[in-house]
Amino acid sequence: MRVTEETLCYPRGLDEGMAEYWSTCNVDGNNARLGDRVADGEYGREYGLFGKTGQAWIDTQVMMNTQELPMRSFYSSDRDTLERFYSSAYFSVHYFNSTPELRAKPDRYLALINLGYRQDRAAELAFKKSYAQLDSDIMQYAKHSMSVRVMSSAKEAFRFPKIDPTVSRLDTPAMYAAL
Repeated sequence: MRVTEETLCYPRGLDEGMAEYWSTCNVDGNNARLGDRVADGEYGREYGLFGKTGQAWIDTQVMMNTQELPMRSFYSSDRDTLERFYSSAYFSVHYFNSTPELRAKPDRYLALINLGYRQDRAAELAFKKSYAQLDSDIMQYAKHSMSVRVMSSAKEAFRFPKIDPTVSRLDTPAMYAAL
């Protein structure tokens, strides 16, 4: 997405949520499945939805406005912040990929962000509901109606292009120009 002809600014929550969602892609012959459970050790992404009281919740306002994450911290509160952020991002993107109508909303959100709208205003216009209502809808979806998206190829199995990695020096003029 970063090297397409027309690049877009992706807020961190949407960017990381898409990475989490697409990482669930499992190809089995003629079928590709998206939205399977994401395991992190013995826990899945749902682990981060639960606070210390056992109550499950998502905070899309915090997730969509997060700029920096405490990636190198060893504090348990920072690990909880990371878990909650990634769980919120994953389940939000999962929710938005559940129907064609919902799939269009993040596109509208990104378009507004890239036109210069503040993230809160872009979310309000694109999703047409408050963060609280969005949180409620995503939790309802996560608890009761999550589904795996299956794409099928009728003719033959999915074949992805073979990628032959090459190793080269990073301190070349061409690399500096690319960066």
